[in-house]
Amino acid sequence: MVERAEEDISGQDNSPKSLEPSKESEEKDLIGQGSDITSLLAGTSPEDGSFDLTKYQWEYASDSYTPVTEYDPADLYNVHSPNWNETGSQNAAGVVAVIDCGVDYEHPDLKDVMYVFPTELQEKLQCGPYGINTAETGDKKNPMDYKSHGTHCAGVIAGAWDGKGISGLASGCRIMAIKVIEEDNTMTDLAIVKAMAFVCDAADSGVDVRVTSNSYSGEITCPLMVSEIEELEKRGIVCVYSSGNESTCFDLSDNSNLPFSKSSNTVIVNAATPTYEKAHFSNYGAGDTDVYAPGVSILSSVSTQKKADSSKTYFGSFDPNAAYYNTEFDSVPKVNSGDLSAVKLSASQSADGYSYDHDGKALKVSLDEVREGLSAFSFSIDIPVGDNEQVLYTSLAIYIPGGQHVCSIDRQGTEKDGKRIAAKSLDNDVCGNWSIVSISNVPELLQKGTEIPLHRTEDGSQNFIRLNVNVYKPEGSFMAGETIFIDQIGAGSNTAALLPYTFKDGTSMACPHVAAEAAILYCGRDRNKASAAEVVSEIKSRVLEKEHLESCSSHGAIDMGVSPGDYGPVITAVVTGDTDKTILITGKNFGEGGNVIISGTEAESVSWSDERVIVRCPSGMRSGIQIVQVKTDAGFGSGSFLFTVPDSSSDHAVPLYETDIPDIPKELNPKECAVAAVLGLNDYIYVLLHDQLDYDDNYAKSVLRYSPEEKIWEKVADLPEAMAYISVAGYRGKLLVSGTYRKGEKLYTTVFSYSPRTGLWKNLDWGVYQKSSLVNMNGDLYTIGGVKYNKDTDSDEFCKIINYMDIAGDDDKFVGELETAVLSPHTATDGKAIYVSGGFTLQNGKSEESRELVQRIEIGAGRTGKTSECYPHTDLPTGNYPAHEVITGYRNIYLVGYSGVEAEDGEGYIDAAGDRVLDADTYILSDEEYIPYGKRASYDNLVMVCSAEYKGVLYVFGNSVREGDNYLNPVSRSTKVGEAVAPWWDTFAIKIPSARKGLVYNGKEQTGVHQSPKGYYTITGNVGTEAGTYTATLKLKDPDWCTWEDGTIEDKTVTWSIGPSPTAFPTGVTGKPRPSATVKPQATASAKPRVTVTPRNSASQGVSSKSTSEVSKKDGTGATTVPAAKTGDESRPVLWILVSVMAGFIIRTGLKRRWE
Repeated sequence: MVERAEEDISGQDNSPKSLEPSKESEEKDLIGQGSDITSLLAGTSPEDGSFDLTKYQWEYASDSYTPVTEYDPADLYNVHSPNWNETGSQNAAGVVAVIDCGVDYEHPDLKDVMYVFPTELQEKLQCGPYGINTAETGDKKNPMDYKSHGTHCAGVIAGAWDGKGISGLASGCRIMAIKVIEEDNTMTDLAIVKAMAFVCDAADSGVDVRVTSNSYSGEITCPLMVSEIEELEKRGIVCVYSSGNESTCFDLSDNSNLPFSKSSNTVIVNAATPTYEKAHFSNYGAGDTDVYAPGVSILSSVSTQKKADSSKTYFGSFDPNAAYYNTEFDSVPKVNSGDLSAVKLSASQSADGYSYDHDGKALKVSLDEVREGLSAFSFSIDIPVGDNEQVLYTSLAIYIPGGQHVCSIDRQGTEKDGKRIAAKSLDNDVCGNWSIVSISNVPELLQKGTEIPLHRTEDGSQNFIRLNVNVYKPEGSFMAGETIFIDQIGAGSNTAALLPYTFKDGTSMACPHVAAEAAILYCGRDRNKASAAEVVSEIKSRVLEKEHLESCSSHGAIDMGVSPGDYGPVITAVVTGDTDKTILITGKNFGEGGNVIISGTEAESVSWSDERVIVRCPSGMRSGIQIVQVKTDAGFGSGSFLFTVPDSSSDHAVPLYETDIPDIPKELNPKECAVAAVLGLNDYIYVLLHDQLDYDDNYAKSVLRYSPEEKIWEKVADLPEAMAYISVAGYRGKLLVSGTYRKGEKLYTTVFSYSPRTGLWKNLDWGVYQKSSLVNMNGDLYTIGGVKYNKDTDSDEFCKIINYMDIAGDDDKFVGELETAVLSPHTATDGKAIYVSGGFTLQNGKSEESRELVQRIEIGAGRTGKTSECYPHTDLPTGNYPAHEVITGYRNIYLVGYSGVEAEDGEGYIDAAGDRVLDADTYILSDEEYIPYGKRASYDNLVMVCSAEYKGVLYVFGNSVREGDNYLNPVSRSTKVGEAVAPWWDTFAIKIPSARKGLVYNGKEQTGVHQSPKGYYTITGNVGTEAGTYTATLKLKDPDWCTWEDGTIEDKTVTWSIGPSPTAFPTGVTGKPRPSATVKPQATASAKPRVTVTPRNSASQGVSSKSTSEVSKKDGTGATTVPAAKTGDESRPVLWILVSVMAGFIIRTGLKRRWE
């Protein structure tokens, strides 16, 4: 989190000439040496390692424990846990399930507070003694923690009250360990669902589990989680969740665990500082989060396992063999600011009385000069370590007055390949509190061959460590005159002083405080749904309201010292009257009267009681999400609710889409899973469901389709394999799905095609990149982005490549590159360009969701090789809240689920957060500007949105917390956006060609049926020379990708013919036939009589005695068949055929003949 200033001083060599003791502090010669090691904490026993660290736990500490800062200790946050840390006393009961990366059940502060499953339950539940591992990898019966996150949370909840180490908020409850996080810090929905189900099974088996602690957050993509929450609610189990660390307001965000907040048994927790401020990183929301709890610089347990050593903290005060330890600062270590233009520093012994250990002494670093706008910088401290050749651990305590800051320390090193690397501490937040930062991963780096050298003074007198101190101000910038205080600088290699405890920041640390409070409040209650609801209500009521903590529903931070008479109001439900425009508010602790405020406007009260209030809708109130606040003498209670105001057409300018799509029937979607992808094809809307939870993502397998004309849903064949990272496209009448599937331990990426004609899937086995996306533009298929394997580094890397899929050649061809590499993006096209948004990009070395980036690519002519033109642009406008998806139109690009776009004065409306925003969630892109479409998909902020445009209609599928009675409700609507023009990917029908007309014998080969201009079919029997009748057979070249115009793929036959050569006949011939003429019947279907005339020579022919008006076809023997006349007088002259053609022949040949 700390960003080093651009003037990086860590690599400069400013080695001092010597490091001798000095009693005076001079800016240009700040040198120092450690003082004698003394134990500064009463009650510690360094000999047996039983250190009492409770004095470092600021959220419980009494005034005498609080480190000295500029704040009055009485004004600092204290949760007032009942009887806290009284050895032998208890204040809680039951079992708390910690759903995390496991728990170190061997930790000295936790081994005696773990719940141990009886042998018979272990067999029944298929778990181990201390819990279960539901992650993909590892021993399923061993929830041991090697990452320390879960162990830290468990220590906050129930660390033993034994005078050693730390102490938890609660005593008397037991910890159940459930491991859901992999060793690479990934976590799947499947693992969480299994963990929830395990808690339910344990409760059904007699385990007195009352609370779950869930220090994770994120967008809910799995309705099965919501179902499990309902199961936990039925069993009376309180579920506590962290809100997350993205500094996001949930009142308008689509990325939250809102479905959890709607149930009666859940609490959503934000992080507070020791000075009752919102931690800068914490998410928040007056409508959708509940309470604040301590979440900054929280000291708790970490794993004792060997591979978790880097999580431990080095305490120089506990190291009798420290190479350096300084807490009095009679001698001042050298502080380097270098020749930086960013900041000039000076250092001295503190005269301000600030200290970490109450001795009133510390190192004071003053910012004498600071570049304007500087929010992050680094400086270094030279720590003398004598003749030690290596020092493994370093630490210091740091405090920065005036607001929130983030700090870390590091030592620079070099890897085997010469690259620079830093041995670094965790980032620690400082806000009204001291924090210890520690580097403990040097041994791990040394084992990998990294060099982390000590420096040597110029005179060679001793070695020293150059310790870089990195500071960052999340809000605002540093100013000249500000100060930084440092205490307890220590350096050594004694593992006995490397303790399994550390300071951590985050809503993950706030969450277990509330879980412990729930365990305390559950005492004396039977475990059932009603009791869980009472506990949750009391947690929300029992808060200390503070000005800077109003951004949650309770407007305050948990405080168990609040008496029942001061409990604040809690809102549980809001209902709008159908006709009278009244609003019914239900909840608790409303008292005898107060005020109701709806999105900043006070509502007129109709009636008031302690659990029920009725008010009138404020004038001009709009349909949509509104924040409702109930204010009493005891405090505030609030929540966000969806209102549909009766007769609101004049109040709300933007209507919903005009058509509601019927919900998917339960029998077709029994798990009520979310829609994963949508595509319009051949008069149906196809949807894929996220109905397969497997391994590392939601997998889709079920495929349904909806008929807009008949308004019915039906199931089609499932995907051959459950697939993750899916992308869909239409191509020549088929549904294409690209994605990754798993066989055993291997992953495979491919494209499946579905034929609506046959109802079958086919594996195309195309070599597309994993996590790439498909898009069809003007009938050409492209793949965008993804992951590409790099042979040189033997690793996967983000891919910028745009490939054209050559279906005929079964190959892909390079087109160009994106400006920014992206995984699993949304793609769209308007026929002029391809648009790419969403997905994941590489940010600061990590895969992060791309929330705002939109890239536009124009594909030039040629489409092959590097000569193709590709124009990426990332400067398209974006709003405050990112598009959930980009979809295609034939003339436009639509953005759906796009809320919170800032509006000019006079436009839009004032939202629940008090900002002026456009009243829209659907936009159209026009001339690189987003224009509100004029209709909304929902008045709620939809999550898990999928959308498609088909034949002039925009279809949107999503989920809403507030629309409907369930915790997560499907929403599907459509609106007309244009003309009903079929897209270029609909059924690819080939016109059946007709026979050529007017072919006559010319002695050369002729073709009777037109060839396919693009080679879509082949023709046999299409060449002839002699006059006669022929049959051509037409065969589709690739029936997988096209059909005939009648919808079939079978071979077609076309009859064609070549007529006889035109011949002239003499005049004056009688109707009497010549003796040489023979008459033959023609073998035709109609069995018409025919007269065969055999010519005598090239100049004259015998003819039948009957005249005819038709010339027949040549039969290949030289005879010409002529249909016999049906009527006529035989004595009349013969009527010769095609006289004009014959005359033309004579003129053409230049011959003048007399006919006999």
